[in-house]
Amino acid sequence: MIFEDAFSAASVDAAKWAPTIYWGIANNGGFENLSNSEWYFPANRTVANGVLTIQARKQTTVNSYGTFPYSSGFITSDRDTDTTATPAKFDFLYGYVEIRAKIPAGKGLWPAFWLLPSDHSTSEEIDIMEILGDRPDISYMTYHWGSSQSTGQSWAITGTDFPKATTRMRSIGVPMRLFGALMAWSVSV
Repeated sequence: MIFEDAFSAASVDAAKWAPTIYWGIANNGGFENLSNSEWYFPANRTVANGVLTIQARKQTTVNSYGTFPYSSGFITSDRDTDTTATPAKFDFLYGYVEIRAKIPAGKGLWPAFWLLPSDHSTSEEIDIMEILGDRPDISYMTYHWGSSQSTGQSWAITGTDFPKATTRMRSIGVPMRLFGALMAWSVSV
């Protein structure tokens, strides 16, 4: 294992995690990519008893970029600045990645686990897990490539065991074996 966080500290470890991703704008500790309804704040992330909690709130933020009716939290092992001259907090080329998570259910929620290029050189993205809160029985896995985030291939995983992710912790992982556009992944119940 080359990277792990058991979230055993009293707060999010700033040496491992940044509070935003610089796709869009960063402003006064918040972040928004201007296509969502939320503004991301570090205060929406808490750690207690070995569990990271990312909380969405109905909390209006008004700033020079607009009005955002919700707030949420975000963590990334990317850099905490918009300059790629600063190295990422952690990156890797090959391996296995896994998250242990309890998935929230509810319309408007969109928990996700992604892999992005740490040098920001392309818009390629591997969505290991994206779940629409009003459909927690479906996990979307997508590989985006090309010059647009809309280019890609997506797979949906459904099943009678998958909704249990909303009531207990689950492990979701991906072995990073890439063969053209074919990937192998697993969901552990």
